[in-house]
Amino acid sequence: MTIARIISPTLALLLIAASRSVYIRRLLDMTGDEVWSVWQTLGTPQQIIHWTPFDWPPGYYLILGGWWRLTGLHSIPLRYLMLLVFMIGCAAVFRVAVRLFGVRAGLPALLMFGAFGWSVFGSLHLRGHSFTLSLSPGVLWLALRYFDRPRIRRGVPLGVLMAFMVYIHSTAVVYFAVLGLFTLIVYGGPRVLRWWLPGVVMLVLTLPEIVNKLGLVGQSRLSGFTYERPGFYHGMERFYDAIWGRSAEVWLPVVIGGAVLAVWAARGRWRLLAGLLTWCAMPLLLWLTHEQLALFFIRYVLWYLTGLALLAAWGLTVLPRWARAAVTVALVVVLFTPMDIKNYDDFGENVGSTLSWLSRNMQPGDALVVDPEVIASTPLHEEWDLFAQMFFPQGLPLTTTPQPHQRVWYTRTATIDEATQEMVSAGRMPGQFFGEITLFTQVFEAPPDPDGVLFENGMRFHGAQLLHRGQVLHRTVPAFHEEEPVTLRLWWSADARIDLDYSVGIFVRDNGSTRFSSDSAPQLISLLPGSEPPPGATSQWQPGVLYLEERQITIPQSTDDMVLTVYQWWDGVRIPAAGTDDDDFLLLTPLHVRAW
Repeated sequence: MTIARIISPTLALLLIAASRSVYIRRLLDMTGDEVWSVWQTLGTPQQIIHWTPFDWPPGYYLILGGWWRLTGLHSIPLRYLMLLVFMIGCAAVFRVAVRLFGVRAGLPALLMFGAFGWSVFGSLHLRGHSFTLSLSPGVLWLALRYFDRPRIRRGVPLGVLMAFMVYIHSTAVVYFAVLGLFTLIVYGGPRVLRWWLPGVVMLVLTLPEIVNKLGLVGQSRLSGFTYERPGFYHGMERFYDAIWGRSAEVWLPVVIGGAVLAVWAARGRWRLLAGLLTWCAMPLLLWLTHEQLALFFIRYVLWYLTGLALLAAWGLTVLPRWARAAVTVALVVVLFTPMDIKNYDDFGENVGSTLSWLSRNMQPGDALVVDPEVIASTPLHEEWDLFAQMFFPQGLPLTTTPQPHQRVWYTRTATIDEATQEMVSAGRMPGQFFGEITLFTQVFEAPPDPDGVLFENGMRFHGAQLLHRGQVLHRTVPAFHEEEPVTLRLWWSADARIDLDYSVGIFVRDNGSTRFSSDSAPQLISLLPGSEPPPGATSQWQPGVLYLEERQITIPQSTDDMVLTVYQWWDGVRIPAAGTDDDDFLLLTPLHVRAW
């Protein structure tokens, strides 16, 4: 194979991987099945096996549990596991296409397999079904190599990989039946007996699982589950819409046109054509037997995508070079065409994205109050447990008594418990928020000093905070660099209506001499994003309402304290208050500035 023929599939694989980056960071939330899959890996290997659902083998859960222990319990590295395994499947599709149809078919087959809508979703979906999507091309490739040159060293790896698929999901046996039928058609009756070697290897390795599952034969019937076969047109439309995902206007001509052209490309290789057509006709058989087998769901037969990509790619080999190039460009465009990946399954109530956002925005000392209605309406309580361990490994700071906490985050739904909401908002100012009506989280912040200091003009000062990059500074000793910029936050309220407008002066001093000052009417802000701040004029303040102002302060060299005073702007007379010094200055904080 020339360098050019190596570069093109390598570039295609990189493009497939890059196309997933559009989605992978958006999928912090998980479907209910994904939550269950990850949550039951939070134990020892023995516990994982014990917790495995009765109708699943333990292989996928053991792999998932081992992976996050190596990379960390987070949805992003978990989804990268699925993507990495999928890339192996993509490479196997390329090798199968080149082996069967030549180098012209390799790139189209690779891009189609990677760009199918279900391939995008399946390559990130935290379920064992996705492993069958990724592993099935490898089984086909090993089977072709073994049947073309039957050797023990080729038959044993094939049997091992087949056994591995059985331990991932039991529906793999359906794929093996289809693969057996495919080889029967392609290679003929006598040669199909070559399956004995990989079959024995698979049987020996999976015997414990087979014995374990023998008691579950017909379990769905015994449990009262019934499956109604959908109408043919509606069922097929839903089946193939799930495969395309988006851009059906590209997929339909490429896949149908490729399948038609495959008849021309066959040129005497009728057995191979019949085998692939039988493979691609399987949805009809699945539809007919749905009431008995309940397999007419794309997630149970993801091996189907391999045959579909191979048949269409075979037909595309007869096109002239410019036409193949145009199809390649179209497939790359489809690969990066956005689609709503969450349409493939129910991604829950955004618990993962909420707790991820909280982990980046909560400050030391913050607490979280979850409205009782949230818990009552949550169908999966393990969802909260999983994401709490994922984003708060030191423990989620939950509380039911918000009163001692200055900043409280309140998570609710459209339905709220009014007593809880009143308890959280009492004496606090609403601030930044995240989420939608189905799961909405907002911070409520109280002043540092709820009682405050009353000035004789009716203004009540509730304390000051120093902020750096939006975070409150929690320093045992307030030490600063020279010329360090900080944000000073001041909390106010009014005990009664204030008739006049007053000014507030902030002074950074060195032995009583002013080194920096900020002198103006209160510079009020709102903590609520997008809302207008209230008027700074004190004559417009309402009694019992909290007001917040921020000022930008530069800490000069050689300073020892920061003080505040309230004064009458028209004559400079300062307003006394309890705790002020003889000059009516109130100490905010001592300062220690270090400079060379």
